[in-house]
Parts: sequence; structure tokens; C-alpha cells
Amino acid sequence: MGGAEEWGESNREGCPGGWYRTDFWASFAKYRRGNSESPYLRSCDDQLVFEALEYYEAQSERHLRVLK
Repeated sequence: MGGAEEWGESNREGCPGGWYRTDFWASFAKYRRGNSESPYLRSCDDQLVFEALEYYEAQSERHLRVLK
């Protein structure tokens, strides 16, 4: 079984991939962009949300590139 190291995540940082099961993820998921922009995102002015969304999207793109 391959470890998270092969995906560039360190096991020393906790459970790799486990972040999506946290309360933070539940509070952040409603801001994600899908086929249309989220109404929550349109009405948001919180810089932390924008930075988290940018980071999430960059990591998602990175993951998709690795899978190809």
C-alpha cells in the first residue's frame, strides 16, 4: 500500500487527506465554485475564504495533473 509520501504529503502533518472530514471543510465547502458561482461566494468579502478557495483550487488542479 502506498503512503501519502508519494502524493507529496507528509504523514508527520497528521492524517493526509483527512482535512476534508473536518469542521473547517464543512464551513468552507459552500464557497466552492462548481458549474456556476456559489451565491455564498458572491456575497462574501472575507479574505481568508478567498485565500482558502484559491489554495483548494490549486491543490485540486495539482491532484488532477498527477492522476493524468
